[in-house]
Amino acid sequence: MGAWRTWPVVFLIFLFKDASNQEIVASVDLARSVTAWEGSCAVLSCKIHTRHTITNFTWYYNPEYDNVAKIFKGTIVYQSTNNTEMSSSFFDRVLYIGTGENNCTILITNLTRQDSGSYQLRLMGKRRMGKDDWKWMSKSKLNLTVSDAGPGLKLHQVPEMQENQQVTLTCSIDYDCPFYNMTLTWLQNVNGKEEMIIKKDMSERSTTTKLTFVPSWKDNNKIITCLLQRMNGANDNRTIQLDVKYPPKDVRVVIKPDYKQFREGTVVTFECVVNSSNPNVINFAWRKNKIPLLPFSGKKVVTAGDAGMYACEATNEIGKSPSDEVFVEVLYSPKNSSCKIPDGTKKREHKEAILKCPSKQSNPKISSYEWFKSSKPYKTTNSDSLHFPNVQWTDSGYYSCRAINTLGSSPEAECSYLQIEYAPKNVSISVSPGNFVTEGTNVQMTCTAKANPSNNLEYTWYHKDQALQISEKGYVLTNVQMSNAGEYYCVVENGIGSNKSQVVHLHVSYSTYTIAMYSAAGIGPLIGIIIIVILIVHFGIWQKTCRKTDNDRSDSAFFVLKKTHKEVSDQLEQDAPSEDSLTDRINYASLQFPISSNGGQNQPRRNPNHPDPNDIYSVVQKPRSTAEYENIESSKITQDESQDEIHYSIIANLNKSTVRERDPDVEYAMLRH
Repeated sequence: MGAWRTWPVVFLIFLFKDASNQEIVASVDLARSVTAWEGSCAVLSCKIHTRHTITNFTWYYNPEYDNVAKIFKGTIVYQSTNNTEMSSSFFDRVLYIGTGENNCTILITNLTRQDSGSYQLRLMGKRRMGKDDWKWMSKSKLNLTVSDAGPGLKLHQVPEMQENQQVTLTCSIDYDCPFYNMTLTWLQNVNGKEEMIIKKDMSERSTTTKLTFVPSWKDNNKIITCLLQRMNGANDNRTIQLDVKYPPKDVRVVIKPDYKQFREGTVVTFECVVNSSNPNVINFAWRKNKIPLLPFSGKKVVTAGDAGMYACEATNEIGKSPSDEVFVEVLYSPKNSSCKIPDGTKKREHKEAILKCPSKQSNPKISSYEWFKSSKPYKTTNSDSLHFPNVQWTDSGYYSCRAINTLGSSPEAECSYLQIEYAPKNVSISVSPGNFVTEGTNVQMTCTAKANPSNNLEYTWYHKDQALQISEKGYVLTNVQMSNAGEYYCVVENGIGSNKSQVVHLHVSYSTYTIAMYSAAGIGPLIGIIIIVILIVHFGIWQKTCRKTDNDRSDSAFFVLKKTHKEVSDQLEQDAPSEDSLTDRINYASLQFPISSNGGQNQPRRNPNHPDPNDIYSVVQKPRSTAEYENIESSKITQDESQDEIHYSIIANLNKSTVRERDPDVEYAMLRH
């Protein structure tokens, strides 16, 4: 177990001791490959890294190591100290161009295809501290390629281009030779700036040209060429097509039909047109009066609300681009009219009142306004105001209006009710049952009036210009008396003013009862007097008739008035009676009993002392002269009777069965119980 643990340690010590005896002499940096055209030149870059002195370095073309002789064999291209072993094919074509002690770069001119191959560097030198010389062959190889194509022209990866962002295009060739003229330029129309860069590094020897510019969207798809021109007249080029990314360009709104004005109800198509976009547009957005429209279809029937400024916006992966605004005008009849009373609906009579009929939407503008009162045409105005400089109570009512333009009119708009406050008007009195009444009747008088305000009206009644303690609309007269007759009127008052009614005449007449009472009061005593007189007269006549014959006695119960005939009149005219006798004559009346039905023979009169209880007949007479009676002698009349001025009456009761023929010369009167 102990031997197995000590063996690795011994082995590591042996390796370390052996490695210390093998000192690394040098290292060389060679370009990995060089490509050149036939007839051109090539630079073989080389750099030596060593701590020892270099006595000589040799370039070999396609070298090989001879294991037998323990030496490298190959074509010697160049020796730094002794060119006697240099191959004739490279003689006068190889030139050392290195600078500095450790630079081993050479230049080969007039290249031929046979120069193609691998190249290596052989170093020789002395050790330090007086040790033996050393030799070392580079392990890396430089490959040279000579052809007609030569090094290829390279266009470096084109960066993504966006509008207004600076970009640089790079074109290069891995070749540089000071003895071979060539130019590398850009064929472009983008107003770019060119820059030439030549690299001569150990790892890279190249010529580069750069084109820097700020592309616009108009540069998209342009062709740019990187051109290589060689001294022998040959050239090479690489081209690119610019792919400039930019947001949509020349965005505009297209409206079909192509009109500036559209009547409401017209079908209109809206299009958002993009002239150019890279990449393609992925979305369109619309705005009206700078407010987004969501959603918005391309075709629509325009209404009044569609009028305004329209713009669209196109969007791609790079950005957004708006269009210019396009004004769309829609023609329509007035809309959204309203009827208002700005200062309130209550107005005082004889004051100013204004009604407004504003219409917020109309195109073309409103030409007139039509006003209605209670749905009937009232007035047409040029402004939206209906002005009452001196409003009357009859102006109260419901008003409405509509606005009118050349295309039509708005719907009728209703105002609130216009109330005109005014003092009582048309004050009148109605009388029930009428103006002509009798005593004891109930009379209802009602005072009516038009007024606003009509609540809490104050009524004052007047009778013969005297105010009554009545403040009600109705005035009732109960059990009307004669004192209630006369003129009546009422005064109605509200908070604005008062007014008086017409005068009403109330006529009151006596009732039947009153007339009967007055008649009874006046006629009763008179009748009593008449009865007394009649009894007295009747008694006197009875005494006189008792002296007559039976025939005379039968007729003595009657005063028979002589009828005035033509003959009598003529006689009276001849006799020329006095004015007093004529006056007395017209105041007499007589009663004649009718003839009975027994052949028209006269029947004896009944004795007045035995009256029949049937009909009563009366003769009323103011006796003046016996000449006026047929059956009374003047001698029978006493002095007192002839001078008596009262009325006399004889009442005879006759049997109904007694019938007497009427004497045409006698006037009769009948009293019926």
